[in-house]
Amino acid sequence: MATIEPAQVPLPRHVVLMGVSGNGKSTTGAWLANELGRVFIEGDDFHPPDNIAKMSSGIPLDDDDRRPWLGALATEVARLEAAG
Repeated sequence: MATIEPAQVPLPRHVVLMGVSGNGKSTTGAWLANELGRVFIEGDDFHPPDNIAKMSSGIPLDDDDRRPWLGALATEVARLEAAG
């Protein structure tokens, strides 16, 4: 059985970390991006003000709340992809 050397394994183009608040996604994401030489995007930075207000009040977001947030994240990923 052949051994795969690290240089032979392609780096992932995108990694998405998801989970409940306070479980270390940002810390892990920043570390992973640094280790892989990739860009770290903090998802919370892309929430519109209405979402931030809801979350700050302890109101969970629904799919309608998440739609513009996910769109903004997709736009940023596409922008970075186009920039190489």
